[in-house]
Amino acid sequence: MKAKLNIPPGKESVTQKIGVRGRFLLTNIHFNSPNVEDKVDMLSLRAQGKPGEAHAGAPDVHSQMRGTFNLHSGRMDFSNLNYTLPGAAINLAGQYTLDGKKFDFTGKVRTDAKLSQMTATWWKSVLLKPVDPFFHKNGAGAEIPVKISGTNTSPKFGLDIGSKK
Repeated sequence: MKAKLNIPPGKESVTQKIGVRGRFLLTNIHFNSPNVEDKVDMLSLRAQGKPGEAHAGAPDVHSQMRGTFNLHSGRMDFSNLNYTLPGAAINLAGQYTLDGKKFDFTGKVRTDAKLSQMTATWWKSVLLKPVDPFFHKNGAGAEIPVKISGTNTSPKFGLDIGSKK
């Protein structure tokens, strides 16, 4: 991590007046929660076009995260947050409050596989084939707009279809 730290004088709590700008890189990420690790592993397999192998207990994948951030007023803003794993690259921008009560990110998930290749059910695959061309962009099998919001105890993940980006 490379960062610049600024803590001005004043009576406010340190979390409210601290300022940090910088960038970071995390490699070989492994999540402590088996549930989260399983979800990441299954996402990777589906994004590679191997949905039949996507199940709890699948082999762990190595992932990486890099980003640019600005911490101020008890909030961390990310202008460029990239999370990569085999088969997928996720690029987000947004903010997270240090107390965990709010986060709001939008961005894109780019996968190696097309949408129709990410499902293990043959009939779902057939139904998704007509929409593959709408998500096949910029060399990716699929480029899907996403939104992540909520709180640390109640996150909400979804498509960001109405996005103007």
